[in-house]
Amino acid sequence: ITYASMLNCYSNNRMGEEAYSLVQQIERPTSACYLSAIRALERSNDPASSDRVLALIGQIEQNRNERGKGPTTVLNRRVFNVAMQCMIKRGDGAKAEEVLDKYLNSNSSREQNDAQPYILALQAYENTKPVNSRQEAAKSAEVLFHKMQLLENIPRLDAGTYNILLNCFARAGMASAAESLLEEFAP
Repeated sequence: ITYASMLNCYSNNRMGEEAYSLVQQIERPTSACYLSAIRALERSNDPASSDRVLALIGQIEQNRNERGKGPTTVLNRRVFNVAMQCMIKRGDGAKAEEVLDKYLNSNSSREQNDAQPYILALQAYENTKPVNSRQEAAKSAEVLFHKMQLLENIPRLDAGTYNILLNCFARAGMASAAESLLEEFAP
């Protein structure tokens, strides 16, 4: 049995903690190994999975910087998307934004002007679970939203993107912010 098959087994059975432990034991994990471990963490119900995903992404960055010591790992789009799905599922916008920053720093400039990675981070803010954290999440989502508007090459944001931010405001009870956003969208 190979590491990859064990990681896939853990992933299919939502055994995030076991997958995380196994990838720690691998001397030089590949991007595929990290992908399986992150997918297992995303599927699991472990509350610490978002922290573990961030730790694995940190290892991917570290391994990428240690060229010449085995296979090069990359924070590619597939790994990024699964990591972001974990953050969305947990409603952890701050960590999603951390993953977004690491992804944008590790990839080409064409990724910088793609709206989709930013939208995934907004969705994580939208799913913030603790009621007492929703207002702060809505404010952070608004900052990220305005950052998206300033980027070149991103076309005018669509109704879906505005809707995510409106949901953040609604869940936080920020009616006046929602009204001003509606005025901005449909002047």
